Amino acid sequence: MFPDEELKISPERKTALQNLEEKLAYQFAHLELLETALTHDSFAFETRGPNIPRNERLEFLGDAVLELVASDELYRLFPLVDEGELSQMRSTLVSRERLAEISRGMDLGNFLNLSQGETLTGGREKDSIIAAALEAVFGAIYLDGGINAAREAIGRILNPFFSDLARGRISRDFKSDLQEITQERFKKLPVYWIVSETGPDHAKVFQAEVNLPDSSLSATGTGKTKRAAEQAAARSLLEKLPGNNSHA
Repeated sequence: MFPDEELKISPERKTALQNLEEKLAYQFAHLELLETALTHDSFAFETRGPNIPRNERLEFLGDAVLELVASDELYRLFPLVDEGELSQMRSTLVSRERLAEISRGMDLGNFLNLSQGETLTGGREKDSIIAAALEAVFGAIYLDGGINAAREAIGRILNPFFSDLARGRISRDFKSDLQEITQERFKKLPVYWIVSETGPDHAKVFQAEVNLPDSSLSATGTGKTKRAAEQAAARSLLEKLPGNNSHA
């Protein structure tokens, strides 16, 4: 059942959605699915009420579709890679940071239906919001055209990253690397916290610190998001670990 009875799409909005379809290289048979995928819950509650379709359910579905498509492609591309490494590669491909990067590349944030409050606090640039919206779009494509349509659309979007992954040029998950090493060597997990944030809401810079409990091992890192700052801190600490130059 599609939410066409609840969502009324104006001609101006339809034109905007068609522009996004061009970026996705996919044309919806049911455009209201795309509109739902772009509707954040803050907008639904602020503007039209809690019964209006919003993108959380499509995000749930799109997350599963994305993992399936990514897993299938990795399985085919890397026949000699074991399950553990395939899982790490998939985690890197479908991470929030990666999806947010892709979303920014297609200017997805400017197509979102957000509340005024969320917009004023930089919601169109927040990793959590735009990454979730992209997953919701994948879910919408799956419902609209089936698994083959979703596979083609996701494949087109992720293809550059598959290529970079094959060439070893894609950025790693330094937090996962650090956790694996510290568990093995020290039987402890690293601890992170944000020590500062500066700049306006739409262009914040975060500084994170990481340390290993009951040790003198610590490092800091900065980034445009909290997660990016934590990744930078993890990379810095990896570089400090004795005999660990190969990991960073």
